[in-house]
Amino acid sequence: MTDNCEKIVKDLEVLGFFSEMNRCTKNFDAICILGSNTPSMFLRLEFISEFLQRQWIKAPTVILLTGERVITENIDGLKEDLQEIAKYFKLDDWKQLTEAKVFDYLYENSPLKNMGLNVV
Repeated sequence: MTDNCEKIVKDLEVLGFFSEMNRCTKNFDAICILGSNTPSMFLRLEFISEFLQRQWIKAPTVILLTGERVITENIDGLKEDLQEIAKYFKLDDWKQLTEAKVFDYLYENSPLKNMGLNVV
């Protein structure tokens, strides 16, 4: 993947992955936010929160779709931050954290939490 990084980025640009969202449609049945590493999940939640708060889009339901991947130090955050999240879930060790647990934590501490949305 790293050997072909430039080609991959160009192909993704052609597919529209980096272009601004076309907001000709404003109302959706649901929004699905995909899991990832911790910083990316945080940014995704903030991004959707802003769009909903500014009423650029509307949706009654938000779907948080993630897996049970075990968290990795320095990819998902600093050890101190991961320990704080583990403490929130009353886990003995941050190494017991999964992507799903971290996503839940990030959601609970995001503006989406208080928007009255159906969350799946």
